[in-house]
This record gives sequence, C-alpha cells and structure tokens, in this order.
Amino acid sequence: MFYLLFLMLTASGDNRFFPVDSVKPGLEGYGLTSFYGTRIDTFTVEVIDVLHGVNPGHTIVLAKLDGEIIKHTGVLAGMSGSPVYIKGKLLGAVAYSWTFSKEPICGITPAEEMQNMISTFGSVKGIAPLRSLLAVSGIGINPYVDSIATMFNLEVVPAGRDTGKGSLVPGAPVGIVFVDGDAVIAVMGTLTYTEGKRIFSFGHSALLSGGVELPFATGKVTGLLPSIYSSFKFISPLNVIGTTVWDGGTGVIAEIGKKPQWIEFTIDGGFKRFHYRLANYPTIIPYLTSSLTFSAIPEILGADFEGTVKADLSISMEFGGREEVLKRTYYLAGKGLHRDMTFFASGILRDILNNPYGGLKIRSINLKLTPGKGVNIFTVKDIILPSEEYSPDEKFRVKVVLGRYRKPDTTITMVLRSPSIEGEYYVDCLNSADLYRTMKAESFENPENIREYIHVLKGFPPNNILSLVVVSSAQTVSKSGIVLPPSKRVALSSLIENGTRLEEKIERILNGEIRGIAKKKIVVKRRK
Repeated sequence: MFYLLFLMLTASGDNRFFPVDSVKPGLEGYGLTSFYGTRIDTFTVEVIDVLHGVNPGHTIVLAKLDGEIIKHTGVLAGMSGSPVYIKGKLLGAVAYSWTFSKEPICGITPAEEMQNMISTFGSVKGIAPLRSLLAVSGIGINPYVDSIATMFNLEVVPAGRDTGKGSLVPGAPVGIVFVDGDAVIAVMGTLTYTEGKRIFSFGHSALLSGGVELPFATGKVTGLLPSIYSSFKFISPLNVIGTTVWDGGTGVIAEIGKKPQWIEFTIDGGFKRFHYRLANYPTIIPYLTSSLTFSAIPEILGADFEGTVKADLSISMEFGGREEVLKRTYYLAGKGLHRDMTFFASGILRDILNNPYGGLKIRSINLKLTPGKGVNIFTVKDIILPSEEYSPDEKFRVKVVLGRYRKPDTTITMVLRSPSIEGEYYVDCLNSADLYRTMKAESFENPENIREYIHVLKGFPPNNILSLVVVSSAQTVSKSGIVLPPSKRVALSSLIENGTRLEEKIERILNGEIRGIAKKKIVVKRRK
C-alpha cells in the first residue's frame, strides 16, 4: 500500500500545470469555486508575486482575487482548494488568507506541489491556511465540538441535512466526514482537480493526519456570510463517495470508490433512539462520542430530567484477529445528567484507545439508557466501628452512614471479619467500581500485553455495589505478621500491588449511584 502511495504522490511533469518558475507579477487568470448549491462560479485572479521557501520546500503564490461576490465577501473560509488557472493551465489551489484584510489577497499552493504532496504542516508568522469549515448538523454546538474545531483550526458552521449526488469537478465543494446518520460533522473545502480515481483538494492540510483513511464526500453550498474578520461559506456534505488516502501539507488526496471504515454508534433511550456512523479516527473518537452524547441525552431524558439512570455501555472491538465485547454498567443520579453521562462513555473509550500496545480497532458502540424515578444517590459519609483493635479472624459489625439526596441519612450494618495475621489494617467503604480501579491500577499502567489490559477493562463491576473491605498496608504488614520498623517498610512495599492487599470484602447492592469513600484504621493482634 505504501509503495503504491509513493508512486501516486511522486508522479510529476504533468503539462496541465502552469509551472511556478514561469509565474510573474501581473499575470492574470481565473479561479473556480461554488458560491451556491453545486453550481460552479468563476472569479478573476491577478498574481502579485511568489514567496519561495515559506515552509521547507514549499512555495506560495500571492494573488488578488476579484468578482461580483468576492468584492463583498473577500476570500471565504471554505474556498480552500479552489483551483486557479493561468493561460488555461492549473496554477494551484487557493489555500491561504489573512483575517481583517481590506482586499481579497490569498496564497495559492502550486499544483506541482499538490501532485508531489509535500508533507509540511502549520504556518509561518503572518500567513496561515484558510480555515476549513467544520459543518455541524443534528446536534447543538457544545464544548466537544469546540474542542475538535480548536484542535484542527476549523470554523464551526451550521449545516443542513441535504441529499443529492453533488459533483466532482474543479471548484465543487467536498469534505471529510467525521459523523453521518442522525447527525453530521464534516470538514469541508473545495475540489482542486481529479486524476483518474484520485481527488486533490483543500490546498493545505485539513487535519494534519497523514495517511489516515477517512470518509470523503461531495457537498453543497447553502449560503455565504460576509464578515469583517473572516467571511465563510455554509457548506453541507452530501454523499460519501470515497476515502482519503493522504492529508499532507499541500492538500488532501481521496480515492473515489474506496469504502471507508465506520464505527456504528447507537444511543438507545427506549422510546427514542439515535444512530450514527463515526469515522475510524482514534484521535477524535472520544470527542465525537462526547459531542453526540452531550446533545442526545437531553433529547432522550428531557432537559429538566431529575432522577436515576442505569447506563449499559457495550463496545465491540477487534485485536489480534479476534473480537471482544466490553460491557460496562454505570448508575448516574441527579439533574441534567448529560455531562456526567458524557464523561462516563468517553472515559471508557479513552481507556481503550490509549492502551500502550495499540492495534485495537473499535467496531461498534452501544449506549442503552434506562431512566428511573427518584434521585438515588448514596454518599458514603462515615463508617462506625465498635473498636479499633481486634483479634485475628474476629467478626465485627460496621455501621455505614450514607448521605441521601434531599432525604435523611441512612445507616446500614455490615459484618466483617478481621484478618488472621496480626498487623495494622484499614477498613474502607466505597463503590465496587472505584475499588476495582484502585486495586488494578498497576495493571492499567503496566499491563503485560493487550489481552491483560482488555481483561482488566472487562472486569469492572457496576458502581451501585457498596464494598466494605479490609486492606493491608504494605508499609506495615509482613507475611509473618510482624510489624516492621520504618527502615524495612520500603523493601516490602514493592511486593504488593499499589501498596495494598485486599484481605476481606463484603458487598451490598443498592438501587442507585454510590459516591464517596470512608476509611478507618484498625489493629489486629492477639489478646493476652
């Protein structure tokens, strides 16, 4: 694949291109772009001069644009990739501009460099790529959409849910699709030229993504917004027609007919269900799911929902030629749960995608919500022990004080057994999910292999289980039961994961979200 890509990127010498060496100030030509629908419009171009070496090996042609629309808007965001012709030959693509410019001055990426696809990124002081458009439809603007826009220097604009085939001619709107289905998120620009099944567009890097394969679609312009700061087009994606094969410093290459890899994402609230397809781009998958979850939850539960929700998350993934399904149940209670629900889902996805071994592909994500009445929050406030000192293997009652939401505190009694070895211990009370993460921290940070990492992720219990445990401190307890002096505590601490070892555990299932932790120290020794 990389050999074919190399051949594709290094093809040169096409006499369709106007050579940069022949560019002189005052040369006139024309450009193509779409100002409305899929219609291709023309604007005039006058060369100002050539800037050589603005980035390593990269040249920019300065030019002034003109035309009935350009006079009112200046250079628009969304024109990235608009082809410019001199004497009937393709000079390059509109790719750069300046904010607050009094005249429609732009920077043009030479077509010769787009063909060779120089891998330079970023900008130099005073000149920056035209901001590509992040077209958003079906969700409200939220912090996660803003994070995607900031990450890639994109201009967020509303998009419509349009249909139609669009066109694949120079000047036509095209883009990279992040989300399809009940919502749309796409990065939109303009097609520069085609070569067989290959599409060259944007004239600059869209995402700094290199060889990432992402869905590529036609588009439609629905309007223009003139602005003193920076004018832009409203562009909506239409049909996915291929996949990107390269996103370099001088443009984006896509291949027509190449099927993209999608991740199916469903949010099921029972009476209301949303289905999306996500681009398989690990860098932004947590941001995409967060954007969609943040917007969908109020639609499912209602903006003023106050109660308890059971969230069942199922993630199908593939690694090492086999498929695994991770299932996680979590309870959330309170008012306006869209933010907490978003943190829950995106946090698990980050755990999966940030594994130290890589090579793991997510195939589908399903989030099922079961709402219930009443805000069932149980906050662990205190544990009351009958004594601080116990004999080995002695049973004792522990009173757990739980704070309730708009209700009096509740006290429940649970029976523990002290360890059989003398020493100092701690009695901890918390939800089972938090306990599991604490006890398995070493496996998260330093797993032996990807299978161990996934096994740990799959082992998480739900957070509605109250765990009362006795843990030993590696600083004080040895296998012989002797309390060690400080000089020897460090040597033992490395023998027990996280410095603690679970000695005793009992559980109680509650009908809601458990928060907080309480801890008390006890001493186990034989009574004389």
